[in-house]
Amino acid sequence: MSEPETNTPEIVPGSRRARLMLIGELLLVGAGLVAALLVLWHEHQQVQRALSEENAALLHLAVERMLWLAAVCHSLLGIFLVRVAAEAGLIAWRTERSGRFPPPGMRVGWDTPIRRGPAARRAAIARAFAAAGCLFGVVGIWYMHHSMVHGWNMILEMAAGFR
Repeated sequence: MSEPETNTPEIVPGSRRARLMLIGELLLVGAGLVAALLVLWHEHQQVQRALSEENAALLHLAVERMLWLAAVCHSLLGIFLVRVAAEAGLIAWRTERSGRFPPPGMRVGWDTPIRRGPAARRAAIARAFAAAGCLFGVVGIWYMHHSMVHGWNMILEMAAGFR
C-alpha cells in the first residue's frame, strides 16, 4: 500500500543568526532615533530660551547645533533606507529570476514556506514596491532637511534684530 500524498509546503528553516541580526538592527535604529529625538528636544528648548531672552548669540549657537544634529540624523536614516531599498530590490530581483520565494540561498529569520509561481511573483512585486517606497522616503528626508534649514535660517534672520 502506498503512502497518501500530502500537500505540505516546503519550508526554509529559520536561522537564529538572521533573526538576531534583524532584531539587533531594529533595536539599534530605534534606540538611535529615540536618542536623537531627545537631543533635538533639548536643543529646541535652548532655542526657545534664546528666543524668550532675545539672546541672538545663544540662538545662533543652538540653531547651529540643532541643524548639525538634524543633518547627522537625516543622513543616517537616509543611509539605512537606501540599504533597506537595496536589499529589498535584490531580493525582488532574485525572486523574479528564480521563480520562488525565498530565493535559493537566502537566510530567513523564521520558518518560511517556499512560494512558487504567482505567489512568488507577488512577493517579488511587493519587495520591489517596498524598495521604491524606501527610495521615495530618502527623497522626502532630503526635502524635509532642506526645508528645515531654510526655516531656521529665516528665524536667524529675524533674530538678527535682537540686541
